[in-house]
Amino acid sequence: MNFDEKKSRAFALMAERNMRRSEYVPPLYRLLWKAGWKVPPPVFNPYWSNFLLSAAGFSLLIIPIMLLLNWRSVPDEWPQILRNCLQMGLIYGLLDAGHHFIRRKANRLPGWNKLV
Repeated sequence: MNFDEKKSRAFALMAERNMRRSEYVPPLYRLLWKAGWKVPPPVFNPYWSNFLLSAAGFSLLIIPIMLLLNWRSVPDEWPQILRNCLQMGLIYGLLDAGHHFIRRKANRLPGWNKLV
């Protein structure tokens, strides 16, 4: 079974379990799929992978926003702004990965490798 067939099967399985579409097709994953990355849907993705993708995605989004909002601040404060953005990204990554892990267990979904 190739990646697209497996992804379609995963979507059908999640729809059977009455999961919201926004939970299994989030915007970050849609962008990754359009870019050609073969990343499983977040509910089927391992915890560490969800953590890394969510933390990196959030950090890359929030850093330019925070720098634009604080562009008048002294450049000496920018390292602290960057550090705070990275910390927010780590916290968001932990929470988002935990959310997807709990949704997977609550809906009794198999792992990506066990999906038939």
